This record gives sequence, structure tokens and C-alpha cells, in this order.
Amino acid sequence: LRPDLEPCSLEEWFEVNHHPGVLTYLNSLFTPEQMEREHEIWRRSLDAALPDFYAGMPELLAEFRARGGKLAVISHSPEDVIRRHYEAHPMADKIRPDLILGWDSDPSRRKPAAWPALHALEQLGVKPHEALVVDDLMPGVKMAKAVGVPVAAAGWGHSVPCIRESMAKECDAYLSSVQELSHMLLGRTMAVL
Repeated sequence: LRPDLEPCSLEEWFEVNHHPGVLTYLNSLFTPEQMEREHEIWRRSLDAALPDFYAGMPELLAEFRARGGKLAVISHSPEDVIRRHYEAHPMADKIRPDLILGWDSDPSRRKPAAWPALHALEQLGVKPHEALVVDDLMPGVKMAKAVGVPVAAAGWGHSVPCIRESMAKECDAYLSSVQELSHMLLGRTMAVL
């Protein structure tokens, strides 16, 4: 779309998703017409891919849910794409989220706004202190803090130094692996947003 620009590296991509956020970044690069085209390209890419879960995550989610834990996925990806990823997994019946909130064109209904977390808490019937937001970027942290939900950094997704430092500072816990999340969650029953 913009052959005059040098593509950013994966690390730079994570950095702009962390701050200022993907939409702010893309709007700084593209015209409204180019944004429509970019969205079409992004959507085709999402529809063509079926990513793997991180090692150990399906087993963790299955055990968490078996113990009565509730699960909401709040993501910038479209709800139907998230649902397809979960449904395609062999353990779908054991790991299926109770609630999925995907990308919304209304900024007040997506991270970092408080609404997704407030809606998830209400739908799951839990109080903020009974929940935990697990996220790898600042929009999820801001959402969690806005409603008083503890937040843990999902540090296993990438290792960008400035993001790791920021998340370690801003989150209640910085988790380097799915195993660390497992240890944290399976010691008590809570909702994961």
C-alpha cells in the first residue's frame, strides 16, 4: 500500500501495538481508502491462518475450566476468528471461552477502554478482585486498571526489551511462561479476562 515506506521489523510492530496502539499507528500511515484496503488484507490473512496455541496453554485452560474457572477473551482480533481458532482445537469442548469480545469499530467498546472488562465481569458474574487480565501489551493493562482488575503480563509472547520493562513496571505480575501462569491460576479459582 505504501511502497515508499520501509516495512517495520517484528519488534517495531510489537512496539507500536504496545504504544500508541495499532489503529493510531496505521492511521498515521494510511489514507482512509488505504485503511479500507489494509483491513481487507488483514482480514484475508486472519481467515487463511490457524495459529497454534502456546505450548501448555490448552491444558492449562482445560484444567482451569474443570476447576470452575471462567474464561473471557478480549481481543483486537474479530470475534468470529477467535471462535474459529478455539473450535478448531482438539480440546475445544474443554477450553471454549465463556465469552469472546473481539474488535469493535466503537473505540469505547475495545481495549484500552473499560467497557470490555466491565461487560465481561458482568456477564461472568465476578467482581474485579475475583478476576485476572492476562495480556502482552499496554491496551489490556490500561483496560484492567480502569476497572480495578489485577493484571499479569503475558511475557511469553515476545521479548521486546522496552515492552518487557514497561509491562513489568505496570502489571501486578510479569509472567515469562505459560507454566508461570499455570502456577498462578491453579492455586485459586478466578475468572480470566
